[in-house]
Amino acid sequence: MQSAPTARHWLAAAALKAAPVIATSTVLALARIWNANGAEHSVGSAWLMGVLTAAAAAAGAISSLGYSSDPIITGTAFGASGALALAGVAAYSDGWSLPLLLWAIATVIAYALTHRHWRVDRREATTYE
Repeated sequence: MQSAPTARHWLAAAALKAAPVIATSTVLALARIWNANGAEHSVGSAWLMGVLTAAAAAAGAISSLGYSSDPIITGTAFGASGALALAGVAAYSDGWSLPLLLWAIATVIAYALTHRHWRVDRREATTYE
């Protein structure tokens, strides 16, 4: 006996489409809070952010070289690297113009990358049905 197909709640479907903008907005907000708490002229904080960004980029590079064949891990590592770089620049900027520009660019890139996965998921769902 087959079970009845279930439809996702509209809020759950909308939350998946809003995830990239929520993620980039959270990084921007945390970076600006960090800026307000004195990160702007702290050499130690800049060094920490640089090390974290380099580590995330290295993890993405190692993952993309074939040590891990999972594209989700590779994408997550490169996404973390970009988010840390965005947070570093947004935390050390004096005004709001550069952080908002970086936020907009990061959001567009996040949607461009996730669109491909959404398209593949939609094709697989259509094929399954």
